[in-house]
Amino acid sequence: MRIAVDMGNSATKVALFDSEDLVELGRFPTELLTSVEELTARIGALIREGDREKIDGAVFTTVVPATRDVLAEGLRRLSGEKPLAITPSLDLGIRIGYGDPSELGADRIASVAAAYAEEGGPLVVVDLGTATTFNAVTGDGLFVGGAIAPGVLTGARAMARRTARLFETKLLFPSSVIARSTEDGIRSGVLWGAVAFVDGMVERMFEELRGGRAIATGGLGSLVCPKCRTIERYDPLLTLRGLRLLYQRNRPTRPRS
Repeated sequence: MRIAVDMGNSATKVALFDSEDLVELGRFPTELLTSVEELTARIGALIREGDREKIDGAVFTTVVPATRDVLAEGLRRLSGEKPLAITPSLDLGIRIGYGDPSELGADRIASVAAAYAEEGGPLVVVDLGTATTFNAVTGDGLFVGGAIAPGVLTGARAMARRTARLFETKLLFPSSVIARSTEDGIRSGVLWGAVAFVDGMVERMFEELRGGRAIATGGLGSLVCPKCRTIERYDPLLTLRGLRLLYQRNRPTRPRS
C-alpha cells in the first residue's frame, strides 16, 4: 500500500492506494501541517489499524518549499521508506519540453503524466485550484508548457479586499449572465468569466497543438467545468493518481535482505 500526498498552497490532499485501488482519501488545510508531528498525526489517522503494516512506500509533490523537509520526514516515518519526490528527471512516461524543467511544478507533471497515460494526446490539462494552470502535451507525449493565472477564488477574494463596495459572496451561478444586482454581478463576472477564460485558453491551445482534448482537475473544477464547452472530463483525483502511477514507474529498489 502507498501514500500519495499533493500539498498545495491552500489544501493538502492525501490518498492511500492498495495497488491501483483508492482506499482512503483526506484533505487538510496546508497551514495545519507545519510540523512532522502534526503531519504524521493527521495523515496517520487516515490509515486503518490493520493496514499500517502494509504501508511500504510514499510519494509526494508540494508547491510550498518550506514544507518539503517536514513532508518528506513525516512520510518516511509513516511508510518506513524514503518517500519519492516527483522531479522532471524521473521516468514520467512523457517528455518535458519546458525551457527550464526545474521551474515546472511537480503537481503539474503528475497531472499531465496521469492524463496522457489514460487519454493520449494532444491534450490540455486544466487545474482549477489556488492558481488556474493550463498544461499542453503533444500527441507524441511532449509536455510543451502551458499558462498560469490566479485561481477563481483567489481572484474573487482579491477583488473583495480591494474594492470597498464589493463584498465576498457565496459563489453560485446566477440565472442570467447579465446581472441585475451587485451580488449576482460578482457571481456572473467571477464564474461565467472563469468559464469563458477556460474555454478561450483551451481553444487557443488547441490551435497551437493542431487539435486535442481537454480534461480538468482541481477543487473549483466541479463548479466551473460543467459549464465549459471544451472540457470533456473532470477528474478531482487526477494528480493523486498521477503520483501513484509515477511511484510505480520509479519505485525505489530495495536491497535484498
